[in-house]
Amino acid sequence: MRMRRLALGLVSVLVASVLVPATPAQAAGTCDDFGTVTQGKYWINNNVWGQDSGSGWQCIWDSYTSGNTIGWGTSYGWLGQSNSVKSYASSVLGWHWGWKVSNTGLPVRLSANRSVNTGWNFSVQHSGGSMNVAYDLWLHT
Repeated sequence: MRMRRLALGLVSVLVASVLVPATPAQAAGTCDDFGTVTQGKYWINNNVWGQDSGSGWQCIWDSYTSGNTIGWGTSYGWLGQSNSVKSYASSVLGWHWGWKVSNTGLPVRLSANRSVNTGWNFSVQHSGGSMNVAYDLWLHT
């Protein structure tokens, strides 16, 4: 019998051509392409996979960590095709093209019948352009 495993939780914010002001009082952050910020058993991914369709930047930072609750932010400025995704920031628990954090409690057998509790809350300061804000949860078997 093939064992099923829960391997990844991912929340994504897809960003097209937008400019958002930076948030002050950043605890830890990066503006590095594909850089990461660790928050306990989670990590924030600065994914700029669509950067070739324009020019610009994206930065990420952590703003809150308490138990299983995290807060993080992103700021960015992109020029280029307005209908083309340039980058997104995501919070990751588990595997995403490799393991970055140990002791996450994953993987979990789906047959263990454990709850998967998720949720999100967001706010946006937007100064024109277009954007796509999305909540995704990825489960692998």
